[in-house]
Amino acid sequence: MNQSNYDEQNRFKASFHAAYAAPTPHRYLHNMTAVDYRMADYMNPFLTAVVDASVSPSPQRPVRIFDLGCSYGVSGALLKTDCSYQELAKFFRCETSLEYSLCVTESKRWLESHVAREDVEVVGFDSSAEAIRFATASRMIDKGITRNLEENESELTEDERSLIRQCDVLLSTGVIGYVTEKTVNPILDEFGHDVRGPLGAVAIMSVLELFDPEPIAKSFAEHGYRFGQLPIRMPQRRFADEEEREGVLEALRDRGESTAVQDSEDQMFASLCVAAHPQSFEALTKRMSEVVETLPTKVCVGHKEPTTFSESKVSGSSVE
Repeated sequence: MNQSNYDEQNRFKASFHAAYAAPTPHRYLHNMTAVDYRMADYMNPFLTAVVDASVSPSPQRPVRIFDLGCSYGVSGALLKTDCSYQELAKFFRCETSLEYSLCVTESKRWLESHVAREDVEVVGFDSSAEAIRFATASRMIDKGITRNLEENESELTEDERSLIRQCDVLLSTGVIGYVTEKTVNPILDEFGHDVRGPLGAVAIMSVLELFDPEPIAKSFAEHGYRFGQLPIRMPQRRFADEEEREGVLEALRDRGESTAVQDSEDQMFASLCVAAHPQSFEALTKRMSEVVETLPTKVCVGHKEPTTFSESKVSGSSVE
């Protein structure tokens, strides 16, 4: 699937692009709260379990997360603190200034008062310079890379490659579909080369059901990973309006997908996908299954059968 294919599917979705160009997260959080966005909350228990499993018995450095499409660093902040997405959004809505410098100061103070774990570092990656600027200044993330690899002739610098090599966990919360294998491939060329944790380099991603994960699965397989779409469905957000609702449902029906749940609950859903090198894949999926057992049904609606994208499907060789 190339960018034109994703563009076709994206035309059914409401665009929130302008929200990522503001100097502070206020507009982004306002827009997301308006459509009851909660994916960061749903993903956080799974991400936390992956991080816990990636801690070395004799840790010499924190577990490093590569947050692909990090925007203002919300996922990183939730991972480091004991707060929910709604609590974070309320903080920005009620307790922070719209002025950039003051908002940065207030955000740093809030994060420092809510830190629950200090054994993680987050490297954020996003095409929005404004979002990366705020996320790094406020410490929502620890380091940031501003880059749009979907653009022709855009390349990672050596410093950026070095950062990516040191990351243990690749996180993507809803960015697949905005980015294609043009972004994923050069990142996987570098990702996890310096990892020493028990699981090795692993990835955890939420992918909207509107988008086919197979092209991304192929990228992972070509880099030596096993990729799986787990039988876990998570509500992403409510439809922004009737036009988006009808367009998304039509696109899903055209692909032969059932739309009963999306239609009745007026929600867009995402699948949980994971990737790891073959020797670690079963341990990773076992961790995800353990998390499911601790969560309420609304967080992990498991209507779909598990799908493993074996190398035979995505790259021509056989695994299963």
